[in-house]
Amino acid sequence: MRLSRVRPWVVGATVVSLGLSAAGCGPAGTARGKDGPKGTETSEIPSAAASGPAAKTRPELVGMLVGPKDLPAYVVATHERYRAFALATTFGSTEAACSPLSDTQAGVGVGAPAEAAAAKAAGRPEGAAPSGATDEERWAATDAPGAAIVISLSSYGGGGAVEALAELRKAAVTCAAGYATAHDEDAGKVTRIAPTASVVAGDESVAYTVERNVGGDEVISQLVVVRKGNVLASFTATPSWGRAEQPRDIIQTQIRKLD
Repeated sequence: MRLSRVRPWVVGATVVSLGLSAAGCGPAGTARGKDGPKGTETSEIPSAAASGPAAKTRPELVGMLVGPKDLPAYVVATHERYRAFALATTFGSTEAACSPLSDTQAGVGVGAPAEAAAAKAAGRPEGAAPSGATDEERWAATDAPGAAIVISLSSYGGGGAVEALAELRKAAVTCAAGYATAHDEDAGKVTRIAPTASVVAGDESVAYTVERNVGGDEVISQLVVVRKGNVLASFTATPSWGRAEQPRDIIQTQIRKLD
């Protein structure tokens, strides 16, 4: 068996970096408007966003996002420019029905969130990213070998969060046999999406294992999405190779901050 090392950020973390210089459009993503990703059909799921609570404001959402002080056992970094990227682009699959899955794995909100914020975390290797490091230095440190975890918060107006999670569930059924990603061939083809036990958190949650074939090797990521009110919190753990585990400590810490 070949150990074809997967760059963890291909599936999630550095997908953010790929779109920073082209937040509205570009080769890594496509522009989208209020009706959903450009070039895709609108969802058959009835819209619930017309009524209900207002979306979180930018300061509110940033205040809810985990940071270095919340996760001392990890190197944690955020990226301010991520907001424009997440709100303006979609990292679609080559199959439109599977885009909610590929978007969520990339840390991009499903549909059209009103606000977004994200962080990237990785186990703290010895001597990496000291406490006085800049956010850019911490961001680079999370690219070290091992599982990288992308944490993304997306806020919706009305019932938009409920609708977005329903779209994700539908995509997981439709695309259970796999799909090709459109943003980076190095990420490999997704060969299987399977539901798995999720943490008990928030108002509702889903969890999936995402299996990929990368250079002939099987790589298994973990995807967990939790809805708390009108906020969706997504967590993608991607290993360099082999199988990642659900980052349950990170999930529980993040969900507590949504209360």
